[in-house]
Amino acid sequence: MNRSGEQNRALGAISTLGWPLLWGLALCSVFYVIIFMVLDRVPGLAEYRPFMQRYFAGHIVEYIETAMFFIGISALAAKAIDVLSQFSLLDQVSLAKLGPELRNQAGKCGVSAATTLLDRLEKFKAGIRRSYIGARLRDALESVERKGTAAGLDDELKYLADIQAERANEDYALARIITWATPMLGFLGTVVGITMALGGMSPESLVNEPQEAMKGLLGGLSVAFDTTALALSLSIVLMFTQFIVDRVETKLLEIVDSRAGDELIGLFEEVGAAHDPHVASVERMSQSVVRATGDLVEKQAEIWRLSMDAADNRWRDLVGAAGGELTESLQASLTLHAEQVQKSEGKSLDRVSEAAERFSASLSEATSTLRDQQSEMRRQGEVLNEAVRATGEVVRLEQALNDNLAQLAGVGRFEETVMTLSAAIQLLSARLSAAPTANAMVDLHGGGKPSLTSDNALSSDNEGRAA
Repeated sequence: MNRSGEQNRALGAISTLGWPLLWGLALCSVFYVIIFMVLDRVPGLAEYRPFMQRYFAGHIVEYIETAMFFIGISALAAKAIDVLSQFSLLDQVSLAKLGPELRNQAGKCGVSAATTLLDRLEKFKAGIRRSYIGARLRDALESVERKGTAAGLDDELKYLADIQAERANEDYALARIITWATPMLGFLGTVVGITMALGGMSPESLVNEPQEAMKGLLGGLSVAFDTTALALSLSIVLMFTQFIVDRVETKLLEIVDSRAGDELIGLFEEVGAAHDPHVASVERMSQSVVRATGDLVEKQAEIWRLSMDAADNRWRDLVGAAGGELTESLQASLTLHAEQVQKSEGKSLDRVSEAAERFSASLSEATSTLRDQQSEMRRQGEVLNEAVRATGEVVRLEQALNDNLAQLAGVGRFEETVMTLSAAIQLLSARLSAAPTANAMVDLHGGGKPSLTSDNALSSDNEGRAA
């Protein structure tokens, strides 16, 4: 709050000097534009141009006096506007409206409520905070907050009123210095004019050209008196304007003093202030101890917080470092494992390829062998089919032989039978010329059992012999 107050006072000092200079020079420029360019063009005002030029533009001193007058009147006008605006801000700040809930049953607030009221006062606009009533209430509440008691608030308000009055008086510094310097410039113009009048006179000119000498004398005296008259007139206007503004501001300060007293006197509790001052001292000491304890607790909490933050940061750094190392180790292990898996996979693929090649070769060999066996089996089947067909023919021949023997037995033709039997035996021998090969193959694949063809041939042979 103090910093904001100092900044506001610095800005106020700059504004009291800068803006009046700008506005004063601007008004002075407009004034001379009116004299030299507007008066001739406005009906009824052209006759005043010689008078205005004589008193405001007759000499360089008059230009300076006019410029200083406008600067001073601009400063007073700015001050007047500020003072008038202060009246409208008096009713916008009220401590009773700021903290009604802070009052107890007796209608008073504790000393600790000063901090709350200051915080709420800071929420107002900057113009209200910089106003006389706002600054007075803020300074008084800061004093109560700083002392920890409302005792001596009357004296504090009087001190603040004096300080504010001094500051208000300082705002007239520019106007006062211009009001003082303007007559000095008039006297300077007088000296310059008299110097001009006397400097242009000589005994020869008085004797030879008295009229010209008188004109020079009168011109110098005219400059002297005109500058002095203008300076005195402008300074009188500045003094009366300053007096009026000062009176209005003094009335404003009286109203601010009364309003501040009404707002603050009796607002805070004063324990033991009237009867036992030691109680107030003990209370202030207790409040100081409480505040110191609170500050100590806050500092200790801040130290603990910083320590915990440092430990947390250290723990995070350690965890991050360990995590980084673990990540690097895992990446190295995974890389090594991937390389080993690739090597093992390559070896396994080579082995599988070799086994697949061997299996393919074995399968090709087995397939070739099986193909050969199938061809052999097909050939042996054909032989067996021929043997079966031959056996069937032998059976038919045997049946025919039996029929012939039965017929021969009936007719008794033995010789014919013997010849027929011989022919049948020869035919049988011719048919069975391939029987040993078939029998051998049957023995090879059938386990050595006798074939049907050999049994039938033996039976046929025995029957032929019996016959």
